[in-house]
Amino acid sequence: VLLFWISKQKAGEPMSERKSQQELDFERKHEEDLQRLRGLRLIDDDFMAAVFEERACAEFLLQIILKRDDLTVKEVHGQYSIKNLQGRSVRLDILAVDRENRAYNIEVQRSDRGASEKRARYNSSLLDANLTDAGDDYDALNETYVIFITENDVLKAGLPIYHVDRTVRETGTVFNDQAHIVYVNSQIKDETALGKLMHDFFCTNSKDMNYSILAQRVRYFKEDTKGVAAMCRAMEKMRDETEHETSVKHALAMLADGVPCEKVAKYTDLSIEEVRALAEKKLPNKKISRLEMLLFPIGFFYACFMVASKRIAAKQRKENAVFLGMESGWRTNASFDFIEPLQDRNFTGTVYNCALYSKGFWTLLRRE
Repeated sequence: VLLFWISKQKAGEPMSERKSQQELDFERKHEEDLQRLRGLRLIDDDFMAAVFEERACAEFLLQIILKRDDLTVKEVHGQYSIKNLQGRSVRLDILAVDRENRAYNIEVQRSDRGASEKRARYNSSLLDANLTDAGDDYDALNETYVIFITENDVLKAGLPIYHVDRTVRETGTVFNDQAHIVYVNSQIKDETALGKLMHDFFCTNSKDMNYSILAQRVRYFKEDTKGVAAMCRAMEKMRDETEHETSVKHALAMLADGVPCEKVAKYTDLSIEEVRALAEKKLPNKKISRLEMLLFPIGFFYACFMVASKRIAAKQRKENAVFLGMESGWRTNASFDFIEPLQDRNFTGTVYNCALYSKGFWTLLRRE
């Protein structure tokens, strides 16, 4: 510690001042977190994940939405990361499993786009892919529920809840694949059990909530010392993750523009090892404009024309040289000695032109 203090003194940076600045920054961020925490509601996904990570709360939520008092949750995970077949990680707000091994993915979405039909299908496929082991029989697939609690009426029929199941079109019977999708419209806050639950999702104060089991959990994270500390740590972690994701995004853009890894690491605060790992990954295709798509065939056909015309011109010069050589008494074989290298040089030049004209297009198509 003494050596560290001496080194800081020599560098002209008093340790007491540095510590004071760090304390000020910490206090400022902590106060911002507390202010944000006071305004959080269950409709906010980060807070919702913390509250319903409690098994009793998740069980209560599912019992009301699905109207099943017999439902018993045996395990629940908040902000659960799950991977698709390509290895891309997706974070689920809540993943719960009941005693019959039925799996439930519960998501809160404040934007309509985040609760689209294809997003529901995607989440359902993720559950199927990750809840079975290689070699398992198809009959071993878990019954699954993907539940979206949306701030707006995404399906726009004015209903409080929508149950989506596959059906046989010709007969109207249910296609019993046991993959269910449920949309809960939080705009309807009536006196039903579901309506009262949706009311609680928009409360910032636990005293205004209908259900005590949820109010107690909300009060814990907003008023209890340990709960507040846990939420502040969670928000700090989320802030760091957001900053890291932003740095990665900027690093990918810089790498796509050909910036060296060392400079990317310097300006994004990422380690050189992480930047090099990003550089080895495939970057997304660059979008090709209509103008670029139009210019490529023009350039390509122009290059072909140049190749053909230069070949014809070289052949004509060769024939003229042979003819003049014969008129002047030259040996025919000698004429080929200097004409063939000339033709080769012309051909090499046209090949280079072809590559030059096509380079831009192939650069657009290539993946880094």
